Amino acid sequence: FGESSNATGVNGNQNDRSAVGTGAAYVFVRNGTNWVQQAYLKASNERLGLMLNFRRRKLEIIVNDMEKLSLRGVQRRSNLKQKRDCRALRARNDCNGNYSVCINNDPMELRKLLEGIEIKKLAGDPLQEIKGIAYHSKRVERGFLFAAIRGLEFDGHQFIEEAVERGAQAVLLEEERELPSRTTIFVQNSRQALAKAASNFFGNPSSKVKLVGITGTKGKTTTTYLLESIFKKAGYSVGVIGTINYRYGQKVTRASNTTPESLDLQRVLWEMVNEGISHIIMEVSSHGLDLDR
Repeated sequence: FGESSNATGVNGNQNDRSAVGTGAAYVFVRNGTNWVQQAYLKASNERLGLMLNFRRRKLEIIVNDMEKLSLRGVQRRSNLKQKRDCRALRARNDCNGNYSVCINNDPMELRKLLEGIEIKKLAGDPLQEIKGIAYHSKRVERGFLFAAIRGLEFDGHQFIEEAVERGAQAVLLEEERELPSRTTIFVQNSRQALAKAASNFFGNPSSKVKLVGITGTKGKTTTTYLLESIFKKAGYSVGVIGTINYRYGQKVTRASNTTPESLDLQRVLWEMVNEGISHIIMEVSSHGLDLDR
C-alpha cells in the first residue's frame, strides 16, 4: 500500500478514517478494525457474482442454441427420410437397380442446365429434358447429356458416336461437328462447362453447406482428420472428400482420386447434403485444379 498524507494508523481517533491505499480502491482502518480484509472479501464476492452471472448467461445461450439445433435436426431427419424413400422408389422402378445412375436429380431442361456457361454455338432444342449427365461414353443412357472432355490419355471427342448410340440426347463438346437429330453445345472449355452443368443439375449443393478446401504439397490428409475431429466435437455433422476415402455418416467409399471429377464431386456433395451434412472438408489437389474439377 502507498502512504496517505492524512493516515493516523490503527491507534488513531475512532472518528478518523485514513486511506491506506492509492489509486481506484481505498481501504480504511478504524479503531483497530481490519477494513483491508473486509474490502477484499467484498471485492471477491462481487467478482464471483459477476463470473456466475456471465456463466449463467452463457449457459442460457448454449441451451437455446441446442434447442434450436434439436428442432432443426428433427425436421432434417424427417426430410431425409422422405428423400431416401423417393430415391429407393426411383431405384426400384426406373433404373433396374442401377443405383449409381438413379441418385441423380430429377430431369432438367437443357437451357437451365446450361445456365452460367459461355456457349459459342447451340444447335438443337434447348427445352428438351435431360435425365442425367455422363463424361464416360459407357455410362450414357437414353436422355443423357454427354460431355466430351479431354483427359491425359483419352479424348472424349473420340467417343461421341458411341455415346449417341447409347441414347445421348445432347452433347457438350469443343469441336464443331454435325450430329443429326442431336442437340450440340459448342464451348471453349468442355471441362469447365461440365463443372458448371453438374452443379446446376444437382442444385448447386456446395452453397448449402460449409465447405472447407485444403490444398498443399503435404499434410492435406492429416489436416482433414484434424478438422473432422474438431467439427464433430463441436456438434456438427461432417463429410470428408479425401485421398483415402469419401465418408459421411455411416457411409465410407473408397476414393478413386484425391479430387473427384467435377460431375462425381457434385454428386457426392449432393448426397451429403441430402443426408443432412452441414460441414464438408475436401482435399483439393493441384492436379484437380489444373483439370478444372
